[in-house]
Amino acid sequence: MEKIISTAPSSVATSALRAIPFENIIGGPLEACVKAQRIAAQTTVDFIREVGLEDVPARKPDGTIVTAPRLDRYGNPVKDSKGNVIEDPVMEKKAVYVCFQFIQGGRLVRLNVPMLSIVPIPYIAINTIDINFKANIKAQASATDQDAITETDEHKGSNYSSHYDRDTSRSYSRSGHWWNKSRSGVNSSSYSSNYSNNSMQASISSKKDSVGTRESKYSVEYTMDVAVHASQDSMPAGMAKVLELIGNAMDVCNPEGEFLISNNILIVPNNTAKASFEAAYKTPEGLLSTRKEDFWLKKLDGDKPSGEDLLKTRNKNRAMTEDLTAGNYLLSNADGTLTETIQVVVVADNSTGGGKSPESK
Repeated sequence: MEKIISTAPSSVATSALRAIPFENIIGGPLEACVKAQRIAAQTTVDFIREVGLEDVPARKPDGTIVTAPRLDRYGNPVKDSKGNVIEDPVMEKKAVYVCFQFIQGGRLVRLNVPMLSIVPIPYIAINTIDINFKANIKAQASATDQDAITETDEHKGSNYSSHYDRDTSRSYSRSGHWWNKSRSGVNSSSYSSNYSNNSMQASISSKKDSVGTRESKYSVEYTMDVAVHASQDSMPAGMAKVLELIGNAMDVCNPEGEFLISNNILIVPNNTAKASFEAAYKTPEGLLSTRKEDFWLKKLDGDKPSGEDLLKTRNKNRAMTEDLTAGNYLLSNADGTLTETIQVVVVADNSTGGGKSPESK
């Protein structure tokens, strides 16, 4: 009795193991993590744009809005019905501020805080990636025993059976007459034979059964566990510097604004002499402005301002005039909630002149 040991299961298992796409199994999660990190970075950028910044028209130093021609999709200027080029304001990003008022030192003040300095900015980064892979390959085979089969049997490894049937029938008859010899010595005989109903039937059948019938089964199963650990990452150096500058921009302001002036008492040597004056306006938002739309300087006629604005020269740093003669002047913001009185005094014995205050001797 002999058993056949099949090597098919091991071959199948080896082939199945080689067919597993390890580069996809390992590279797939890594590629997904890279894409996830890119999406997280884009989410941070969108958060800063939507929460911490806003679009405002760009302005020139004199306060006018910067405009640019509107262009079509081919880059050509768009014109109105009269043939004039349409101008659109140029937009720029501005930090969003949170503003609130409180009392400090017995007076009401206003605090302007950049939004980005008081809200946490999401910086989610993937720290570690754990990939656990397990492959389970099952293969089995079964072989039947060889019974009563010898090495010399030409049907080795097989069961052979045969069946033979034979059916034969035959009938025979003969008749004849014999005559005795005559005296003349001549024999006379008569003979006839008849063969009939002579038939033969045969059948044969054979069957060969393989003893070495084999049965093999295999299955491949693999599982993969991916654990991704992410947390709030440290602030990038560039953003940390931006937040430092924004934090230093926090300012306590007057809710009605504040004037920044050289002096509110100016000295001239005589009634015909003229004094120079410089001023700037700090808005409630903490912005320095020199625009005529925000403040003006006029001469007082009694208690009321009259005439035109005397601050003729304005740049991005200051508004100034050199034409103030002796008298009283009113410096006021646009809505009149903040005012300052400017006095030009004649002091005959002051040799310095030039619009300096008595304290500056």
